[in-house]
Amino acid sequence: MDLPLPILPPEIVELIVIYAARPLFPPRHAPYGEYMKIRKSHWKRLGGVVSSTKYYRQLLVKKWFAVLVLHEPSDWERVLNSNWMGGLEPVICTILAAKGALTSSPRNPTNTNVLASFNNLSQVSLDYHNDFTRSGSNYPYYQLITELPRSLEVLEILNAHGPDEHIIRLASQRCPDLTELRLGRCTMFNNRNCVWWKAHPADHDAYMADRGVEAYAGAVGNLIENMPKLRVLHIGVYLTPIEAVWAHRVDHRKLHPVPDVMRHENPEGIHNHLHQVALAAANGDDPEPPVNYHYPPLAKQEIWDAPCSECDRHFKVPAENAELRTACVLSARVWSLRTISFASFTSPGRVGMSTWEVRPKHSTLGTLLDGEDALVMLPQLEQEHPPIRHIKIDAGRLEDGEFIKQKHLTFEISSIGGTIVLSPPINEPLMETVSSTRVTG
Repeated sequence: MDLPLPILPPEIVELIVIYAARPLFPPRHAPYGEYMKIRKSHWKRLGGVVSSTKYYRQLLVKKWFAVLVLHEPSDWERVLNSNWMGGLEPVICTILAAKGALTSSPRNPTNTNVLASFNNLSQVSLDYHNDFTRSGSNYPYYQLITELPRSLEVLEILNAHGPDEHIIRLASQRCPDLTELRLGRCTMFNNRNCVWWKAHPADHDAYMADRGVEAYAGAVGNLIENMPKLRVLHIGVYLTPIEAVWAHRVDHRKLHPVPDVMRHENPEGIHNHLHQVALAAANGDDPEPPVNYHYPPLAKQEIWDAPCSECDRHFKVPAENAELRTACVLSARVWSLRTISFASFTSPGRVGMSTWEVRPKHSTLGTLLDGEDALVMLPQLEQEHPPIRHIKIDAGRLEDGEFIKQKHLTFEISSIGGTIVLSPPINEPLMETVSSTRVTG
């Protein structure tokens, strides 16, 4: 005799539906290409559940619109219109602003306060590629966003050209609950055709340098010290000298999959810059800057995509040492941090990350420190008997979910006039320090 199937309690069914809707939500950080491909197809697969009852239809519709993907500047006005879908602003918790959604164009600039209109946002990813204006020859920086919602917990900036300082200060002032901050850059590796680099061919050292590491870490630490809940920080700089680029292009040619072109070639039909300006004006476009023949063109993507054992041999270990030192300094300044990553020159395609785990500890007591400890201890550093004099940082990698320590540095920590001061590492006093404090990211 066939037994009737048991009817699941509504609470269990709801949990199943919520679980089935998980692919509608994006990963914690870029890239989002695969997510963009499957999101709509997964929504279609949920069609049966959507049409089953009014309750589950409303539940899944809210899940769908909890994530807002914007592609055009006009998308902002549409979603903020109270008539759009009955006004869904309260359910939106994640915004992905793709390339082109934020614009600095004088003809159609994005409202720089636009994110303040969303009161329940927890995660935002902003493609910052238009953070400059095409006026004059220098393309001055432009602040695409000047307000952030207080509810924000995860902030990601992609493809930026300008200094990171503005966005870090803004997040520090506006987002008390921020736990994750990712600062990505536009580079010769991820966007070789960018008009910014055509106008600034000599400025790639803004995101590639192996000198000034400790001073740079201290400057970033000053900016993020007012983020007591920050646990994850990605800095889109390569702690590798800019000379590594030319070493690969010139000295490692035998490992290139295609020939590397070192001379500029004029596109067919364009004989000079004036002709190019006239063509752009005829099409209603902004003209690109003239070619600077003092600098070779950027390498083709294939040159960077191919593995290079010589780059690994010469640059991997020095970069990791610089990353470890920087991560330790940042951890000694901001005790809530647990994960710190950097752009990696020896990663696939030169566009990956090198990620480190940090564990700040009280050097005497051996106890793990966090943001709450910092709020209590740091204001007491100028007392005669401060609660902490030395801080030890364990740094390493995660392997199968387990923290594997690779290095530890111990710093003397003090305060002068309310400013936190770290000594050079006591256990490695001879490690080089350099005096650059520019925070460009």
